Amino acid sequence: MDTQNDILVRDWNADFIKKMQNRILVSHYKYGWMKNTYPELAQAVKEIEPRLKKYLETGNTEWLIDVANFAMIEFMYPSISGAAFRGTDSDESPGLTSGISYKELVDSMKGGY
Repeated sequence: MDTQNDILVRDWNADFIKKMQNRILVSHYKYGWMKNTYPELAQAVKEIEPRLKKYLETGNTEWLIDVANFAMIEFMYPSISGAAFRGTDSDESPGLTSGISYKELVDSMKGGY
């Protein structure tokens, strides 16, 4: 069985998180404290799509870090009334909408194809 460390070594990227942190620090000096901006003056959730579009147009992964940071800001300072974290089960998830996971593929082949 895979350990938590095995999983995180292969499927986690600490450099991505460090880059998120660095950009938050730079943004603080440019824009000030987040709580003074979000959600009253700006809505972080509305900043995600334009940056995802920039990533799709350019392939520059820096835009993905911006997407993650704006998702985090929305999590911290939600612009949607009543927003709250609620853990969900797989049956509520849209799942992979662009294909199939390797594990699902292997499991389906075991089923007798």
